[in-house]
Amino acid sequence: MATLVGATAAVAGWPHGSFLYQLPQPSCDALLAAGTSSIFPGSHRLIRQGEDSMHVLVLCTGRVKITLDTVDGHRILIEVRSAGDLVGEMEPLLGEGPRVASVTTIGPVQALVLDGPKFLLLLHRDVDLDMTLLRFTTRRLQAMNASRINLSQSVRDRLYRLLDHLVDRYGEPVSGGSQVRIDIELTQSDLASSIGASTSMVERIMSDLRKQGIVTSQYRQITIHQPAVLRRLAHPPTPPTTLIPRQQRRRI
Repeated sequence: MATLVGATAAVAGWPHGSFLYQLPQPSCDALLAAGTSSIFPGSHRLIRQGEDSMHVLVLCTGRVKITLDTVDGHRILIEVRSAGDLVGEMEPLLGEGPRVASVTTIGPVQALVLDGPKFLLLLHRDVDLDMTLLRFTTRRLQAMNASRINLSQSVRDRLYRLLDHLVDRYGEPVSGGSQVRIDIELTQSDLASSIGASTSMVERIMSDLRKQGIVTSQYRQITIHQPAVLRRLAHPPTPPTTLIPRQQRRRI
């Protein structure tokens, strides 16, 4: 079994909502035992878009970002994954390449590396692992579909929802108050690409939030000073529906 540095094989030790958190203990142990432990520096490309590779990585510590380079030269942030998550699993499942996106570390990362055939063999042997992956992948597809629907919203509303999601997923309380630091290095260009907006528009909205005292931002770091206010902006109450009497509808 690979030796994990600063990581635990116990299900309870993985972040809530991660793949390994949802995996039954015997299946989690089997998956961890099958990989080879490696430590990667920050800004290291684990998977490159377009390459023909089939390895799968189990993230033990740290975070990675998944990006897609478009034909017109733009780079789109697809998703951020962290400890307890898998990356690179889609191509082995499909049985073909090339890689459709790149995976890059955000700071140092420890991961277990499995070759594609070994990963598929584990899935065939372990129904709990297979079904957990199926459910996990389905939830990700649902989230992607929801994000497409959100494109009908204004850029401002989409940014509010993204920041609120990042607080839920990666927020770390700041000592001495209710402030929350988003514990992940993301540029404003990353924020813009993840919601399908221009960097200049995101910069203007972030400037408005700073003036209102809701956020402060430094290089690749965002602190939310009023999380409750941000939550209300991201999820405003739905106004009650006013029913028009039938007789009035006829006159209208």
